[in-house]
Amino acid sequence: MALESLLTSAVEGMLKKVASLAAHQDFGMALGFKDELSKLSKSFSRIQDILACFQASTRSRQDTRGYEDLRHKVELEHHTTKKATAGLHQRIRGDRETNAFFGKDERIVGREEVATNIVTALVNSNNQENLSVMAIVRMPGLGKTTLAKLVYNENEINRQFDKQI
Repeated sequence: MALESLLTSAVEGMLKKVASLAAHQDFGMALGFKDELSKLSKSFSRIQDILACFQASTRSRQDTRGYEDLRHKVELEHHTTKKATAGLHQRIRGDRETNAFFGKDERIVGREEVATNIVTALVNSNNQENLSVMAIVRMPGLGKTTLAKLVYNENEINRQFDKQI
C-alpha cells in the first residue's frame, strides 16, 4: 500500500510537469499533445479509482476476518459458560490407586478359597499345561489387586517361582 501511494504521487507529479511544459511551449499544441495528455490523465484517474477500490476490499476482508475471529471466541466462551452452568465440568480421570496394603497380621476375608485355587492351579505338578501366568479379570473395585498380592505372598508360590519385582 505504501508503494502504491508513492507511485501515485510520482505519476501525479510527472503529469503536472508535462502539462505545464505543454502549456508553455507551442509545439505541444501543434502535435495534439493536449488530447494525449487528457487521455493519460483519464487513465490515471481510472487507475486511482481501481486502487482505491482494491484498498477498500482489502480492508473489508481484514475486517471480516477480525469479525469471524471475534465471533469464534465469543461462541467458545458461550459454550464454556453453558457447560459450566449445566454442571458438565470436564472430569479429569486420574490414575486409580491400585495399592492394597496389608501386612502379615491382617487377614483378607472371603478370598482364601479363591487364592488357594489359584495357587493350586499354578503350582500343581499334575497339571498337563505349563501354567505360570494366570489372568484375573473383573470389574473395577472387586479386589483383583488384593487377590493377586495374596497369591503372590503365598509360601508355595515363593518356593515354586522366583520373585522378580
